[in-house]
Amino acid sequence: MVTAQPVHPVDASLPPGRLLTSGLQHVAAMYAGVVAPPLVVGAGIGLSTADITFLMSASLFTAGLATLLQTLGIGRIGARLPFVNGVSFAGVAPMLAIGKSAAPGHALPAIYGAVIVAGVAGFVLAPYFCRLVRFFPPVVTGSVITLIGLSLLPVAVN
Repeated sequence: MVTAQPVHPVDASLPPGRLLTSGLQHVAAMYAGVVAPPLVVGAGIGLSTADITFLMSASLFTAGLATLLQTLGIGRIGARLPFVNGVSFAGVAPMLAIGKSAAPGHALPAIYGAVIVAGVAGFVLAPYFCRLVRFFPPVVTGSVITLIGLSLLPVAVN
């Protein structure tokens, strides 16, 4: 007779009440993280309220597409794990610099073009860079994330 293996606590299913509240917490955290960078970038380059709203909508739409791609996967692309993709604050400072240096009225197209080129480059180079992760311990990545946050303080204060 075959006995069932005990389920590790990490793999155990939560009770429905905790599952619902954990899911709502995850969606709320994702939403705040997806909406905040467009607010910072839009305010930083002086966009109108309508343009900032458009930027937030584009951010939410793109996060949804990325979530579907990562969760469902296409070929060898996607982790096939249930998580929600969001937006990173790492690109906010470069986007502000690009937007401020663009010709008047062309800040968003310049930022969009830069993001598309960076996305394609990141996609092509990802298989090579993933081998370098072992050289970046948590103290390095934590320091970089802290510096990103500190560099964005002036924008947040304004």
